Amino acid sequence: RLIEERRLLSIEAATLRDMIEKTLISVCNDETRFHLNGVLFECDGARALMVSTDGHRLSKIERTLIGGPKLSAGVILPKKGLLELKRGLEGAQKAEIAVKTPYLFVRTGDISLAVKLIEGVASSIFNFLKSEIRSNHFYKAGGLILRGPFNKLKKRLSADEHGGAPLLGV
Repeated sequence: RLIEERRLLSIEAATLRDMIEKTLISVCNDETRFHLNGVLFECDGARALMVSTDGHRLSKIERTLIGGPKLSAGVILPKKGLLELKRGLEGAQKAEIAVKTPYLFVRTGDISLAVKLIEGVASSIFNFLKSEIRSNHFYKAGGLILRGPFNKLKKRLSADEHGGAPLLGV
């Protein structure tokens, strides 16, 4: 239902799939390094750029993507979501795509996918921590002690603060 409410743009599925294939090779496999566990995606409506790194290797691909979304800032797509996108794009001629933070929406034929962006994951983690800290007096005391570092981390990871998605470790 979310995907039907968004404005979907038609693009060449093979181009997007090729870009995903060429950047997935240097995405970090370490789940604890979430900032390296995705691919930066930028698009101005005509040209698209994808960049990834695992801290040792760097992959960058830029392609013409006529009809792509016009993003004011880059977004980070998680590795697991990209693997599903790649599988969904197999054999498809066209794909419909939209980005509405915190999701990337893609539809090909009868397959519809909503991939949560890395920033959306960070926001979910902070909301979870907040609710857990408030659930217990001992946790509240610890939360007060860690409030400063948590706020600094939240500010550093905020797309609103930096006008885009953070690409750390490059």
